[in-house]
Amino acid sequence: MLTIYDLDENTQTLKTKCPALAQQLYVLFLSDATFVKHATDITGLYADSVLLVTRGVFKMFYNDKFIRFYKVGDIFCTPANGADTSIKIVSEMASEIKMMQSGQFITVVNASPEKSSAWFEYSQIQYQLMTGICAALINNDKAYDINLKTFYSGDHIITEDEFPDCLYEMVDGTATVLVKGTEIGQVNPSEIFGEVSFLTGLNRTASVVAKTTCLVQCIDGQFFSSLIRQRPAMVQKMAKTIAYRLSEVNDKLIRIKTLT
Repeated sequence: MLTIYDLDENTQTLKTKCPALAQQLYVLFLSDATFVKHATDITGLYADSVLLVTRGVFKMFYNDKFIRFYKVGDIFCTPANGADTSIKIVSEMASEIKMMQSGQFITVVNASPEKSSAWFEYSQIQYQLMTGICAALINNDKAYDINLKTFYSGDHIITEDEFPDCLYEMVDGTATVLVKGTEIGQVNPSEIFGEVSFLTGLNRTASVVAKTTCLVQCIDGQFFSSLIRQRPAMVQKMAKTIAYRLSEVNDKLIRIKTLT
């Protein structure tokens, strides 16, 4: 899966503006949240609508090819009924949304210059993000499977001594790294983790426990070769992470040697 973290730095900077803009628009969604079952395509159920994700994750597909996902706090639009049957937006898990018809939403937004300005800027950024993701996908081969999981505070994402069957990327949230119950670090959004055990095949040397609600991409070993071809930016980031951690270990060894 290509994500915002695979795009250029300017586009990533744009993405950081979205949460604050979206928060200005939350007050417009006055209806109660609607429950959406797992694996439901909402493009037909809520056609020509503006949706706010209040729980869960939604995947967007174009001609059955995965394009991007929407998580809690994201606002997005669905096509008019029958306008574009190539687009599907499917719930990755049991989710909840708030919804307004597009016409009603535009009327309400235009009644407030501040909200209108926020929506215009938010929409422009979303368009640029989509353009960047689609451009990056043009020359890719068959996409590898995407497996997004949500972990809540206190949940173990990785357990020490278990077999490493996945590589992980923190999409949203933070987690604590523990060795024998002692905290040694933290995993932040966009960071790769679990890569050393994954590459060596050795059992996990640390536990990773969700500190906040975390959205994590789990990359199965059978899709790693596709990952290398499709997401070179992620592979480069993983290499830098390994190099940085090796540097830390070397620094610790030097300090220990100096003390002895």
